[in-house]
Amino acid sequence: MPQIVKQYHVRHILIKVNELTSDEEAHQKINSIRDQLIKDNGNTAKQNKDFIDLAKRYSEDTSSIKGGDIGWVSKGDTVPQFEQAMLKTPVGQISEPVRSPFGWHLLEVTETRDSNLANDKEKAEIRQELREMKAQMLYTEWVRNLREMAYVKLNDN
Repeated sequence: MPQIVKQYHVRHILIKVNELTSDEEAHQKINSIRDQLIKDNGNTAKQNKDFIDLAKRYSEDTSSIKGGDIGWVSKGDTVPQFEQAMLKTPVGQISEPVRSPFGWHLLEVTETRDSNLANDKEKAEIRQELREMKAQMLYTEWVRNLREMAYVKLNDN
């Protein structure tokens, strides 16, 4: 049965708050990064390149390798603070700094789409079933190899 939901293609820059970086320092740093991005407002190509470069340089998240791209996100996939910013940020705009339990974020929604999650769920179930079948085959082969390699010596005593 179709399960249509709105999804958001999001990228972000994260400055973590931890024992080395105070909340105030992280907030100042994320504001500075936002200022660098906003100066290119109107020049979409330059802003896009700058976002990727700044994410790679400053973001403290694994998505930094991909220029901050975290892919397609649905409601409920992220923490509430991030989700609220994602929902109210217009496509192509840089959000205001957002505080979450992870630290300070800047995010940009690059596009939106309506997606049928029923298909995604079906694909995930098929993948899981294939993984289980492959694991069972590998286990059976492993046991067979162990039996072939086993050496048993019988004593007549």
